[in-house]
Amino acid sequence: MSRLAAVAVGLGLWSGVARAEAPVELEVISYNTWGVPFPFSRGARRGRLSGASGWLAQHRAEVVGLQEVFGRSRSFLEPGDGTTLLADDQVETGLAVLSTLPIQPRGQELFAPERRGDVMTRKGFVHAAVTLDNGVELEVFVTHMEAGLAYERRQRAARRLLAAVDAADGPVVVLGDFNLSEDPRDLDIERRFAEAGWRDAGADGGPTHRIFDERFDRIYLKHGETWCVSASEYAVLGDAHGVDAAWSDHRPVWARLEIERCP
Repeated sequence: MSRLAAVAVGLGLWSGVARAEAPVELEVISYNTWGVPFPFSRGARRGRLSGASGWLAQHRAEVVGLQEVFGRSRSFLEPGDGTTLLADDQVETGLAVLSTLPIQPRGQELFAPERRGDVMTRKGFVHAAVTLDNGVELEVFVTHMEAGLAYERRQRAARRLLAAVDAADGPVVVLGDFNLSEDPRDLDIERRFAEAGWRDAGADGGPTHRIFDERFDRIYLKHGETWCVSASEYAVLGDAHGVDAAWSDHRPVWARLEIERCP
Protein backbone atom coordinates (compact mmCIF):
# COMPACT_ATOMS: atom_id res chain seq x y z
CA MET A 1 0.00 0.00 0.00
CA SER A 2 1.36 3.41 -0.94
CA ARG A 3 1.95 6.08 1.67
CA LEU A 4 -0.85 8.16 0.12
CA ALA A 5 -3.26 5.23 0.28
CA ALA A 6 -2.27 4.52 3.87
CA VAL A 7 -2.96 8.14 4.81
CA ALA A 8 -6.31 8.00 3.06
CA VAL A 9 -7.28 4.82 4.89
CA GLY A 10 -6.10 6.29 8.16
CA LEU A 11 -8.15 9.42 7.63
CA GLY A 12 -11.17 7.31 6.74
CA LEU A 13 -10.86 5.30 9.90
CA TRP A 14 -10.33 8.43 11.96
CA SER A 15 -13.38 10.15 10.49
CA GLY A 16 -15.50 7.06 11.16
CA VAL A 17 -14.41 7.06 14.79
CA ALA A 18 -15.03 10.78 15.01
CA ARG A 19 -18.56 10.36 13.69
CA ALA A 20 -19.24 7.56 16.17
CA GLU A 21 -17.92 9.60 19.08
CA ALA A 22 -19.68 12.85 18.19
CA PRO A 23 -22.65 13.85 20.37
CA VAL A 24 -26.06 12.91 18.99
CA GLU A 25 -28.91 15.41 19.29
CA LEU A 26 -32.60 14.61 19.37
CA GLU A 27 -35.83 16.22 20.51
CA VAL A 28 -38.26 14.61 22.93
CA ILE A 29 -41.78 15.58 24.00
CA SER A 30 -44.03 14.39 26.81
CA TYR A 31 -47.72 15.04 26.26
CA ASN A 32 -50.85 14.09 28.20
CA THR A 33 -53.40 14.24 25.37
CA TRP A 34 -56.46 14.29 27.67
CA GLY A 35 -57.82 11.27 25.89
CA VAL A 36 -60.47 10.33 28.44
CA PRO A 37 -64.00 10.33 27.01
CA PHE A 38 -66.81 12.72 27.87
CA PRO A 39 -67.98 13.56 30.57
CA PHE A 40 -64.47 13.29 32.04
CA SER A 41 -63.06 15.70 29.47
CA ARG A 42 -64.31 18.50 27.27
CA GLY A 43 -65.55 17.97 23.72
CA ALA A 44 -65.18 15.11 21.27
CA ARG A 45 -61.97 13.14 21.48
CA ARG A 46 -61.75 12.69 17.72
CA GLY A 47 -61.56 16.42 17.05
CA ARG A 48 -59.26 17.14 19.95
CA LEU A 49 -56.82 14.32 19.26
CA SER A 50 -56.77 15.03 15.53
CA GLY A 51 -55.68 18.58 16.36
CA ALA A 52 -53.04 17.27 18.73
CA SER A 53 -51.85 14.85 16.05
CA GLY A 54 -51.36 17.70 13.58
CA TRP A 55 -49.46 19.66 16.21
CA LEU A 56 -47.14 16.72 16.87
CA ALA A 57 -46.55 16.24 13.15
CA GLN A 58 -45.40 19.86 12.89
CA HIS A 59 -42.93 19.53 15.75
CA ARG A 60 -41.47 16.25 14.49
CA ALA A 61 -39.69 15.29 17.69
CA GLU A 62 -37.79 12.02 17.37
CA VAL A 63 -39.36 10.62 20.55
CA VAL A 64 -42.78 11.47 22.01
CA GLY A 65 -44.17 9.96 25.21
CA LEU A 66 -47.97 10.03 25.27
CA GLN A 67 -50.40 9.59 28.13
CA GLU A 68 -54.19 9.09 28.05
CA VAL A 69 -54.18 7.60 24.56
CA PHE A 70 -56.80 4.94 25.22
CA GLY A 71 -57.89 2.21 22.80
CA ARG A 72 -59.59 3.82 19.82
CA SER A 73 -57.89 7.13 20.65
CA ARG A 74 -54.71 5.76 19.13
CA SER A 75 -56.39 5.73 15.71
CA PHE A 76 -56.95 9.49 16.04
CA LEU A 77 -53.20 10.03 16.44
CA GLU A 78 -52.13 8.78 13.05
CA PRO A 79 -48.33 8.75 12.89
CA GLY A 80 -46.79 10.52 9.93
CA ASP A 81 -44.40 9.06 7.40
CA GLY A 82 -41.52 7.26 9.05
CA THR A 83 -43.13 7.45 12.51
CA THR A 84 -43.96 4.42 14.63
CA LEU A 85 -46.57 4.40 17.40
CA LEU A 86 -45.77 1.80 20.03
CA ALA A 87 -48.47 0.84 22.53
CA ASP A 88 -49.49 -2.32 24.35
CA ASP A 89 -53.00 -3.46 23.42
CA GLN A 90 -52.97 -6.16 26.09
CA VAL A 91 -53.36 -3.85 29.08
CA GLU A 92 -55.04 -0.45 28.88
CA THR A 93 -52.71 2.08 30.47
CA GLY A 94 -53.23 4.88 27.93
CA LEU A 95 -49.46 5.03 27.38
CA ALA A 96 -47.69 5.09 24.03
CA VAL A 97 -44.41 6.07 22.39
CA LEU A 98 -44.11 7.81 19.03
CA SER A 99 -40.71 7.71 17.36
CA THR A 100 -39.13 8.53 14.02
CA LEU A 101 -36.17 6.32 15.02
CA PRO A 102 -35.99 2.52 15.00
CA ILE A 103 -37.83 1.40 18.13
CA GLN A 104 -38.15 -1.87 20.02
CA PRO A 105 -40.52 -2.65 22.89
CA ARG A 106 -38.91 -3.59 26.19
CA GLY A 107 -42.07 -4.24 28.18
CA GLN A 108 -44.89 -2.72 30.19
CA GLU A 109 -45.70 -2.89 33.90
CA LEU A 110 -48.64 -1.94 36.04
CA PHE A 111 -48.07 -0.17 39.32
CA ALA A 112 -51.03 -1.77 41.10
CA PRO A 113 -54.37 -3.39 40.28
CA GLU A 114 -56.27 -0.58 41.98
CA ARG A 115 -57.91 2.24 40.05
CA ARG A 116 -59.57 4.30 42.78
CA GLY A 117 -59.11 8.01 42.05
CA ASP A 118 -58.22 7.61 38.36
CA VAL A 119 -61.09 5.42 37.24
CA MET A 120 -60.40 5.52 33.51
CA THR A 121 -57.23 3.45 33.33
CA ARG A 122 -54.65 1.46 35.23
CA LYS A 123 -51.45 3.31 35.89
CA GLY A 124 -48.02 2.00 35.00
CA PHE A 125 -45.20 2.53 32.54
CA VAL A 126 -44.06 1.37 29.11
CA HIS A 127 -40.42 0.77 28.29
CA ALA A 128 -38.90 0.89 24.82
CA ALA A 129 -35.48 1.38 23.23
CA VAL A 130 -34.80 3.67 20.30
CA THR A 131 -31.63 3.32 18.24
CA LEU A 132 -29.81 6.60 17.67
CA ASP A 133 -27.90 7.54 14.54
CA ASN A 134 -24.63 6.38 16.11
CA GLY A 135 -26.07 2.99 17.03
CA VAL A 136 -26.46 3.74 20.75
CA GLU A 137 -29.74 2.58 22.27
CA LEU A 138 -31.63 5.19 24.30
CA GLU A 139 -33.87 3.58 26.91
CA VAL A 140 -37.25 5.34 26.94
CA PHE A 141 -39.79 5.07 29.75
CA VAL A 142 -43.25 6.66 29.59
CA THR A 143 -45.31 6.77 32.76
CA HIS A 144 -48.51 8.13 34.28
CA MET A 145 -48.87 8.16 38.04
CA GLU A 146 -52.17 8.45 39.86
CA ALA A 147 -53.51 11.95 40.51
CA GLY A 148 -54.95 13.72 43.52
CA LEU A 149 -54.44 12.61 47.11
CA ALA A 150 -52.96 9.21 46.20
CA TYR A 151 -49.62 10.03 47.85
CA GLU A 152 -48.84 6.52 49.08
CA ARG A 153 -49.76 4.96 45.75
CA ARG A 154 -47.49 7.42 43.95
CA GLN A 155 -44.68 6.49 46.30
CA ARG A 156 -45.18 2.80 45.58
CA ALA A 157 -45.29 3.56 41.86
CA ALA A 158 -42.08 5.56 42.11
CA ARG A 159 -40.29 2.63 43.73
CA ARG A 160 -41.36 0.33 40.88
CA LEU A 161 -40.26 2.85 38.27
CA LEU A 162 -36.94 3.48 40.01
CA ALA A 163 -36.18 -0.25 40.05
CA ALA A 164 -36.96 -0.61 36.34
CA VAL A 165 -34.85 2.37 35.32
CA ASP A 166 -31.98 1.21 37.51
CA ALA A 167 -31.98 -2.13 35.68
CA ALA A 168 -31.74 -0.46 32.26
CA ASP A 169 -28.34 -0.14 30.63
CA GLY A 170 -28.97 3.49 29.77
CA PRO A 171 -28.73 6.24 28.80
CA VAL A 172 -32.34 6.79 29.90
CA VAL A 173 -35.10 9.35 29.37
CA VAL A 174 -38.27 9.12 31.48
CA LEU A 175 -41.28 11.01 30.10
CA GLY A 176 -44.66 11.35 31.70
CA ASP A 177 -47.36 12.82 33.86
CA PHE A 178 -46.02 12.26 37.36
CA ASN A 179 -48.82 14.18 39.14
CA LEU A 180 -46.30 15.38 41.73
CA SER A 181 -47.23 18.32 43.95
CA GLU A 182 -45.47 20.38 46.61
CA ASP A 183 -46.69 18.02 49.32
CA PRO A 184 -43.78 16.63 51.39
CA ARG A 185 -44.67 13.09 50.33
CA ASP A 186 -44.31 14.04 46.67
CA LEU A 187 -41.15 16.01 47.37
CA ASP A 188 -39.77 12.81 48.90
CA ILE A 189 -40.30 11.10 45.52
CA GLU A 190 -38.30 13.88 43.84
CA ARG A 191 -35.54 13.35 46.40
CA ARG A 192 -35.47 9.61 45.66
CA PHE A 193 -35.22 10.32 41.94
CA ALA A 194 -32.28 12.65 42.51
CA GLU A 195 -30.51 10.15 44.76
CA ALA A 196 -30.85 7.54 41.99
CA GLY A 197 -29.05 9.84 39.55
CA TRP A 198 -32.11 11.20 37.75
CA ARG A 199 -31.85 14.79 36.55
CA ASP A 200 -34.97 16.89 36.03
CA ALA A 201 -34.60 18.55 32.61
CA GLY A 202 -37.28 21.12 33.48
CA ALA A 203 -36.50 21.80 37.13
CA ASP A 204 -36.73 25.54 36.47
CA GLY A 205 -39.75 25.26 34.17
CA GLY A 206 -43.22 26.57 34.89
CA PRO A 207 -46.57 24.83 35.45
CA THR A 208 -47.70 22.34 32.84
CA HIS A 209 -51.38 22.05 33.79
CA ARG A 210 -53.82 24.63 32.44
CA ILE A 211 -56.11 24.52 35.49
CA PHE A 212 -53.92 23.54 38.41
CA ASP A 213 -50.76 25.55 39.00
CA GLU A 214 -48.61 22.43 39.08
CA ARG A 215 -45.70 20.99 37.11
CA PHE A 216 -47.18 17.53 36.60
CA ASP A 217 -45.48 16.76 33.27
CA ARG A 218 -41.75 16.11 33.37
CA ILE A 219 -38.69 14.86 31.53
CA TYR A 220 -36.08 13.03 33.59
CA LEU A 221 -32.65 11.94 32.36
CA LYS A 222 -30.19 9.38 33.63
CA HIS A 223 -26.70 8.58 32.38
CA GLY A 224 -25.70 5.15 31.23
CA GLU A 225 -22.39 3.52 32.10
CA THR A 226 -20.77 4.54 28.82
CA TRP A 227 -23.06 7.15 27.27
CA CYS A 228 -24.33 10.24 29.05
CA VAL A 229 -27.48 12.22 28.30
CA SER A 230 -28.13 15.89 29.01
CA ALA A 231 -30.67 18.54 28.03
CA SER A 232 -29.33 21.58 26.18
CA GLU A 233 -32.80 23.17 25.94
CA TYR A 234 -36.16 22.75 27.66
CA ALA A 235 -39.56 24.38 27.27
CA VAL A 236 -43.19 24.11 28.30
CA LEU A 237 -45.02 24.46 24.99
CA GLY A 238 -48.29 26.17 24.17
CA ASP A 239 -49.97 29.16 25.78
CA ALA A 240 -52.11 28.63 28.85
CA HIS A 241 -55.16 29.69 26.85
CA GLY A 242 -53.90 29.33 23.27
CA VAL A 243 -55.44 27.42 20.40
CA ASP A 244 -54.02 24.13 21.67
CA ALA A 245 -55.80 24.61 25.01
CA ALA A 246 -58.78 22.95 23.31
CA TRP A 247 -56.73 19.78 22.78
CA SER A 248 -55.72 19.04 26.35
CA ASP A 249 -55.78 20.28 29.94
CA HIS A 250 -52.01 19.69 29.95
CA ARG A 251 -49.29 21.56 28.11
CA PRO A 252 -46.60 19.47 26.37
CA VAL A 253 -43.04 19.63 27.63
CA TRP A 254 -40.13 19.55 25.18
CA ALA A 255 -36.37 19.09 25.47
CA ARG A 256 -33.41 18.93 23.13
CA LEU A 257 -31.09 16.19 24.31
CA GLU A 258 -27.44 15.47 23.69
CA ILE A 259 -26.11 11.94 24.03
CA GLU A 260 -22.35 11.63 24.12
CA ARG A 261 -19.71 9.32 25.51
CA CYS A 262 -19.28 9.88 29.22
CA PRO A 263 -16.02 11.58 30.23
